Amino acid sequence: METNKAAGPDVFPVEFFQNCWGIIKNDILNMFNDFFNGTLDVNRLNYGIITLIPKCANAERIQQYRPICLLNCVYKWITKGMTIKIEPFMHKWISKCQNAFIKGRNIMDGVMSLHDILHETKRKNQVGVILKLDFEKAYNEENWDFLFSCLEARGFSPLWQRWIKQVVTGGTLSVKLNNQIGPYFKSHNGVRQGDPLSPFLFNLLADVLAKMIEKAQSNNLVEGLIAHLFDKGIGILQYVDDTILCLKHDVDKANM
Repeated sequence: METNKAAGPDVFPVEFFQNCWGIIKNDILNMFNDFFNGTLDVNRLNYGIITLIPKCANAERIQQYRPICLLNCVYKWITKGMTIKIEPFMHKWISKCQNAFIKGRNIMDGVMSLHDILHETKRKNQVGVILKLDFEKAYNEENWDFLFSCLEARGFSPLWQRWIKQVVTGGTLSVKLNNQIGPYFKSHNGVRQGDPLSPFLFNLLADVLAKMIEKAQSNNLVEGLIAHLFDKGIGILQYVDDTILCLKHDVDKANM
């Protein structure tokens, strides 16, 4: 993990663990074993402080702040370990239209694809629709029931579903405002910024929309743009929580 970062609620930064590793390593390894054996009380580690970072100067409204959740290092190590296990399979699970948080893909690939679409539609004088969608508060609005349905549909074992449910639903949060930490409360949906596992869980949910568009293309219900270069055309591009729909102008299919 990166050093010189803000510590979590337990105030132990990464540097502490690096300097004291010879003393505490056995305790940390035992903690990991207890988690994967199902005997660790994760709730004792799974709590965070939400700090509001202004997006602009003189921010006055809540929408002008970005919430960052400060989590304990030992908790993030657990979810980082889970992430390392999941990461090699993400390129198989997630559609090629998503270019973020997937090893071997570059977010600039999506930018280049959009550039090609704009260039080719103009060159070929094609008529179509390019619609940009932004999932507002994407992490905060994730529905847990839908998330666990996606995990089951993807073939996650009951054990893995239990592990993910522990870290997603078992945590408590507090909001730090004016340098004061408020009372802790439980969340009922969403995943947390700053958790290594969150981007991968978000990708699994966002990919459902991509799969729906791809299935509609396969069933000839919609057609993407620049089909002369790509079979069925490019119908959707995704960059984290930004989605661009690229659909050919076809009134008959739109009315189906």
